Amino acid sequence: ALTPEQAALIRRYVPEVVVVYDGDAAGIRAALRGVSILSAAGLSVRALTLPNGQDPDDFVKAEGADAFRKLVDDAVDFVSFYIDMNHARTGSIEGRSEVAGELFAILRDLTDEIRRDEYLKQMGRALRVDEWTLRREFQKSTRDQGSRIAVHREDSKAAPVAVSLDDHTFVAVLLNHEPLLQRTKTALDGLPLGDGPTAEVLRGLFGEPGPDLTQRLESEGARNLYTAAANRTVEWDEKAETLVDRRINRFKREVWLAESEGIKEAIREAERLQDIPRVIELVARKSQLDKDIQSIGDT
Repeated sequence: ALTPEQAALIRRYVPEVVVVYDGDAAGIRAALRGVSILSAAGLSVRALTLPNGQDPDDFVKAEGADAFRKLVDDAVDFVSFYIDMNHARTGSIEGRSEVAGELFAILRDLTDEIRRDEYLKQMGRALRVDEWTLRREFQKSTRDQGSRIAVHREDSKAAPVAVSLDDHTFVAVLLNHEPLLQRTKTALDGLPLGDGPTAEVLRGLFGEPGPDLTQRLESEGARNLYTAAANRTVEWDEKAETLVDRRINRFKREVWLAESEGIKEAIREAERLQDIPRVIELVARKSQLDKDIQSIGDT
């Protein structure tokens, strides 16, 4: 695991790092924290993947050092790379929102305002999101993150986030029954799951589940939830299926309500700019969201 101290040591010798991945998009998402640490140390970060899941040693033996050097020379900035690697998720509003949120976590650590400004412009173009809407969301996420840090500093002994019995049982059901895990993964595909122990555990289960997942979870609450759920045996019955479906709907409702609120602000901005086509597009999307929310009712 890369540490801030190691990143600072690298910065003493070079201004830029090229990260070479041999994994897929899910593996790259799991490695986001490392890129954030490099960026926070003041390093420019570019990235590349090697064909057929090769590591650098395999590639150099097969293709030669010059071929590897060319790949490094042609490596793109991490923002462009990340969006391209997650292209499959950018076909929906929910997917674009999730990718943007993941990149916001890195941009928040950049001290170079010019570079951050250019990255936000690139994100707007690549994700087909209005640039000013994207900037507002970035500022909002930065304020929210600042609030969480301030609370943590003021009360370092604050109680961990509470997890409901439903969520505890929900995770246990998914761990005990692979088909229900796949049902949940399919139903929530492309939806930003938000924060909290349950959402963090789900992201781990959807990505690369395995015996080392406990070590890969970042928060203590998520680790405790996963460990406790893994030690439970839950039968697959009608109650288990009902619980899974209800929790899926709750995740959807939370995401759709948040998006609906964001669209309200976007509509007001479009009306202020007298961008009628944009207003029509946003109103249509909000109408569909309201129907989706109504269709699942209270959960």
